[in-house]
Amino acid sequence: MSDFIASLNEIFDRRQSDIAIAKRSILLGRTELQRKHLRSSCILILYASLEGGTKELTGALFSYINRSSADAVKLEVTYLKLAIEKECRFTEEICDLAKQICRSGEIRKAILSKALLPGSFDTEANITPKVVKKMCLSLGVSYFMNNDHEADLNQLLRFRNNIAHGDRDMPVDLNRINKFSEIVMYILSKLTESLTIIYEQKMWLTIGST
Repeated sequence: MSDFIASLNEIFDRRQSDIAIAKRSILLGRTELQRKHLRSSCILILYASLEGGTKELTGALFSYINRSSADAVKLEVTYLKLAIEKECRFTEEICDLAKQICRSGEIRKAILSKALLPGSFDTEANITPKVVKKMCLSLGVSYFMNNDHEADLNQLLRFRNNIAHGDRDMPVDLNRINKFSEIVMYILSKLTESLTIIYEQKMWLTIGST
C-alpha cells in the first residue's frame, strides 16, 4: 500500500472514530436533559466530520499533486482551473482594462508554472449536494449521490444550522443520528474510493502526460 493510500485510509478511519465516540458519549448522560444536549452536540460533530474529512481528503490529493512537480499546462482542464483559481480569481468579472491585463498575467503565470493546487477543495459556506456535485466535477469523477442521499444531507445540514444558531428544540433522537452518521460515512467512503482511483490512474494529468 502506498503512503498516499495509507493517508486516505487514516483520515477516513479517524473521522469514523470521531463519530463513533460522539455517539457513544450520548450514553454517558445521566438525565434526559444531559442526553438531549449530547445528541445535539453529536449532530455538530457529524457535520464537522463531514466537512473536515472532505477537506482533509481532497487536501491530501492536492498536496500529492503539488509535490509531483507536474507542469500546470499538463493538468486536466478541471485541475488546471483549480490551479488558476489559486493564483487569481479569474472567474470574477473585471471591467477595468489595467486590471484585465494584470489578471491575464496572473493566468499566464499559473499555466506556465508547476502545478500548485489549493490546500483543499472549497466547500463554500456549507457542504450541500450542489457542492458535492461541483467537487466531483472538479475531480473528474462520477457523482455518487442519489435523491435519498441528497435529502439526508440536506436534512443534516438543516439540523446542524438550526442547532448551531441556538435552536434547542430540534427533534434529535438516536434513529436520526444513525441516519445522519450513515450519510456522512457514505460520502466520505465514496470520496475516499474516488480519490484512490484518481491516484491510481493519475487522472489529474492529460492523456500522454504520465
